[in-house]
Amino acid sequence: MSNSRMIDVDDVALPQRLQHLRERSPHDVERQVMALSADSPRDELCAALDAAEWLMCRARTIDRLLKQIAIAWIDKNGDFSIGNMHYAVGYSLSVKCLNVLQTGHAVLDAAGGELDQFIHVLVAQPFKHASVRNVIGKRLHDQLFSARRTGRLINGVPERVLKRMDQRFSSDQEA
Repeated sequence: MSNSRMIDVDDVALPQRLQHLRERSPHDVERQVMALSADSPRDELCAALDAAEWLMCRARTIDRLLKQIAIAWIDKNGDFSIGNMHYAVGYSLSVKCLNVLQTGHAVLDAAGGELDQFIHVLVAQPFKHASVRNVIGKRLHDQLFSARRTGRLINGVPERVLKRMDQRFSSDQEA
């Protein structure tokens, strides 16, 4: 199979209004974005958001193609390393606890009831903070949980980011 047949531009669902983007380069999209300001019309902002989204979709498609080619290359030529990075072909592995309650009791029993040892086998964030707040109340929740802004710091302040949310999944929908 040739590389040109492995990638199909139709794999990425593009709205009809974005069909002209197939001939655009990353430089064209960058120039469109760099021409924007806070004073730009909303239509220009929306067009640039669409163009950037298209570009990211294309990059993901190219990444999938590259990985397919790399797998075929490794199958033919074998594993290889570049510096500290080793490339090989294998299978992803996902492990899921089948019975949380039974596992919790088994760990507590094996640890002789030692809660500290039990806590050490839990994953990084075992509690759903909003659910815990509903059970224990806001005051105790605020003593036990810390909320902080994350992201890159600019002059010591977290960077503000554009948030994108599908309103179909919002809990604040109006009836």
